[in-house]
Amino acid sequence: MTPDSYYDRLIRGRQRGLLAAGLRCGLAAFSWPYRLVVGLRNAYYDHVRRATRRADVPVISVGNLVTGGTGKTPMVIWILQRLVETRRRPGVLMRGYKASQIACCQANQALQDAIHGCENDEAREIRRRCPRADLVIDPDRVAGAAKAAGIGCDVLVMDDGFQHRRLARDLDVVLVDATFPFGGGLLPRGMRREPIDSLKRADVVVITRADQVHESERDGLRRRLGELTEGAPVLCACHRPVELCDQTGRCDAGTGVDSMRGRRAWIFAALGNPAAFSATVERMGCAVVGSRFWPDHHAWSDAELDDMARAAGSAAADVILTTEKDAVKLPPDRPKWPAPLRVVRIGMDFLGGDADVMCAKLSEVVAGEVRRGGAVDGERAGGGVASTHGKDPT
Repeated sequence: MTPDSYYDRLIRGRQRGLLAAGLRCGLAAFSWPYRLVVGLRNAYYDHVRRATRRADVPVISVGNLVTGGTGKTPMVIWILQRLVETRRRPGVLMRGYKASQIACCQANQALQDAIHGCENDEAREIRRRCPRADLVIDPDRVAGAAKAAGIGCDVLVMDDGFQHRRLARDLDVVLVDATFPFGGGLLPRGMRREPIDSLKRADVVVITRADQVHESERDGLRRRLGELTEGAPVLCACHRPVELCDQTGRCDAGTGVDSMRGRRAWIFAALGNPAAFSATVERMGCAVVGSRFWPDHHAWSDAELDDMARAAGSAAADVILTTEKDAVKLPPDRPKWPAPLRVVRIGMDFLGGDADVMCAKLSEVVAGEVRRGGAVDGERAGGGVASTHGKDPT
């Protein structure tokens, strides 16, 4: 979905008229069956013994309430970097949306070898930023956890895991985008995957893009989330451009973020929330002279790449900017860009002392002080995974 798509305007209330109002009512009606299915599924995991399975090592989940666009990958990378700094061997559990195959990419493999097994764009980005992390791509997260533990990982980070409740986790980190916090309603009326009260399962809530809203709005959202989570920490973070790289990931100190001020930038991206990328480029001081946005995970054809190059040339751009997630999908030999292509590498910055709070939570988990749903040395099942019951393990 792109920012100018009809559906986006519809669910955000920007599309006016009787037809739009009728469509919103129709979509809201279809949300009720969806709500029923989600409610039954959550009740199953809340109350059925042995519904969840526990890995032999701690599991940290990073997820959200809505369908993409909250900045999960930068958050996963931030957590992985902190774990590596403390001499842990982290593994990343990924469903592998649009990946070509199930794969287990160990940290001691060469980057190119790993990429051949991890065709998903997010996996490539994580591999490039965190080469010491193992990647396990498997739609069955329980099986993936067993594989990761089997190759020596001592802590697991589950990407996009809030709704994947079959694998128990020891820390549930839920991201909420400050610019569109609750997605306009449940699917298909909006982009929310679950009712808002599902946030009570969260151990930590992180408000992302907190710098893109007024301080009073951010504070109000923080208070509301604190009430919904029944006292879990609510932290604030922003996405900050940290450096510019070429298509291969090499960064040149001579073309840093500050060097973009005043440049005529043509931008493109295939993201869940491409408008946020556009806002990031503008905050870098660039004059955005053109853009092309595509649905999340889109893979470009040769014709589409050539068309983008022509559009950038027509706009007289002196630099072309994209995201790291998109750059890993570009072929090395095309298109012939009319200006230098630079990749904006994004980092996660916590506001105030919120980074210390997050680090403290991570330390509790990796030290074994928290094993949700059971004791640290609780019962284990075969295959490296055990069942849990009692307190909601997710």
